[in-house]
Amino acid sequence: MKKLIILMMLTPLGLLSQVTLEWSDQIEVNSNLLYGYARPKIALTSENKPIVMWSRRSNREVYCSKLDNGQFNPAVKITPPGVDVFAQDWAGPDMVARENKVYVVFEAEPHGSGLVYLAISEDWGITFKDTTRVSDNALTRFPTLALAPNGLIYVAFMVFEPNDIDPHYAVCVSKDGGKTFTKEVKATGVAQGESCDCCPAYLLANNSGVSLFFRNNDNNLRDIWASTSKDTGKTFGITKRIDNTGWVINACPSSGPSSVSTEDSFATVWMSGSSGSSRVYISSVSSANLNLGWDSALSPNNSSNVNQNYPIIAGRFDTYGVVWEEISNSKWSIKFVVNNKGTKSLLKQEVYTVNLDSTGVSKNPHLIYANGVFHITWQDNQSRKVYYRSATVKQFTSTDIQIEVNPIVYPNPSNGGLFTIDNIDLDSKISVRDILGNIIWLQNKSINKKVYLDLSQYQKGAYLVTIERDGEAYTQKLLYY
Repeated sequence: MKKLIILMMLTPLGLLSQVTLEWSDQIEVNSNLLYGYARPKIALTSENKPIVMWSRRSNREVYCSKLDNGQFNPAVKITPPGVDVFAQDWAGPDMVARENKVYVVFEAEPHGSGLVYLAISEDWGITFKDTTRVSDNALTRFPTLALAPNGLIYVAFMVFEPNDIDPHYAVCVSKDGGKTFTKEVKATGVAQGESCDCCPAYLLANNSGVSLFFRNNDNNLRDIWASTSKDTGKTFGITKRIDNTGWVINACPSSGPSSVSTEDSFATVWMSGSSGSSRVYISSVSSANLNLGWDSALSPNNSSNVNQNYPIIAGRFDTYGVVWEEISNSKWSIKFVVNNKGTKSLLKQEVYTVNLDSTGVSKNPHLIYANGVFHITWQDNQSRKVYYRSATVKQFTSTDIQIEVNPIVYPNPSNGGLFTIDNIDLDSKISVRDILGNIIWLQNKSINKKVYLDLSQYQKGAYLVTIERDGEAYTQKLLYY
């Protein structure tokens, strides 16, 4: 096989290279006003195809649509007939997806008698099976979910004591694919005060446990906390504050955090009004003990007439991005920052505007990332539509020095199923096969010189990765143990 090219990046000391992005067109997800447009969420099915979920507030129904051949399919109704769902701009149903399965969790109304339910599609969101009751507790609110690599389904939701007092978050677990759930376990630990009773939470899951990120309320101190279970949701032994902004407000922010796992930490974003304006903040805490590493305003130099809200962070390995809603001079827009040098590098990056229509009212963005592509969705309150764009991460903008090298796969063997393939020629075809010869991962045209493979959802064992370009092929065995 011909030798491949690696690009070395030369940048001035103290400065970070900017990432080059290739943007897609702005695509309408749903233009039928009968189906609504509130609080869209995005997930990825097989071959990283985006599926978007949203709600209609007036009739309290939930819909989804999948991107095929450059356009979104007609909307599919998720909720069963006769079921009203809690759905607002700032809170509502949640969704995750893996391969052909799509999981949606929602709270039925009215509050006090409606329960939390899980709906599952096994055909990429075309149809949904009968719902599963997550909990028998009717004093609940704000369900969210996470899917662990080993298939465990975690659902968190706010729980109230009788008379709607003492709000706190609890977690249930399904070990049989969503057929049944364990009894709820309180997950907010030793956090002082109570959970902020109008602020959604966020979940992250791995094979050993789950972590909850939530806004607390301690005598109107509305800061962000995290709680971790290392025994698959049976107990939550570590609970710590991860927000030092010290925002005190005698009102409910109606805004929660978002978090992502890095190699040995959690990076979390949230909104705080401690500066006098609503700003997006980011922090990094150890995933082992939740000790705070660093925290900062994401864009500290903004003027006082700028307000930001509803941040979402996504990414993998060293590539991360944050999207949020911003109001400046009475104009609403969706903002985005990205870097592939780790989460702290997000602090020094160019801010992109995602929405192409500057006259609209763009709100409530959501974000997901896979294989070098960020997928973004948001609602526009003026057109009353849901939109989608993608941003593909290209190489850094830099001075290029060409050095001839061969492909590198590491770590190999991998304890956990995560592999990096480095020094790949652009436009290469990359495929991974199991021992039976079935293709389990495919990228027809590489857009980056480094590719990350996540085989953690597959069985441990041997796999073959093949890199093809110009009629030549390079094959190497992968060992996942």
